[in-house]
Amino acid sequence: MHLLGTSVVAFILLPLTFSCESTQRKEQISLDYQHVISKHLEDTKISIEKQLNKSCKEKTFTRPVMDSATQYIHNESCKRIPKDLDKDLADKLMRLVRAINASLGCQCSTQQGEPSKVPLHRKLCRHKNGLLKIQKAYEQYNSAA
Repeated sequence: MHLLGTSVVAFILLPLTFSCESTQRKEQISLDYQHVISKHLEDTKISIEKQLNKSCKEKTFTRPVMDSATQYIHNESCKRIPKDLDKDLADKLMRLVRAINASLGCQCSTQQGEPSKVPLHRKLCRHKNGLLKIQKAYEQYNSAA
């Protein structure tokens, strides 16, 4: 019975650990994107593209509901960074995640992933597509009234 109670409490609290109720004003988040985050995004995308020896499949972007745009950005930016990435690229991704977290007033639970058998090219493509999703979500967020 004790284990069941613990499981239920963990199940209830788990979404809270992955959520982000931004405490920042919309204007400040937009300014942060324009002056800091967009530059980090572009720099990181260029670094990924330099490491890719072939192109990635383009993924379609599903528009988040406007109320959850900051949550979507937070979730996308908090995806685990693989341990087997080039150190320079991993550092750029970490700086980007820190800038996004500072702008939104949120934190990620963990940042380092475990080594996996997924090919590096596929990991790089996932992160490149993730960066494009973050960029589009910010653009949508900034264009809303």
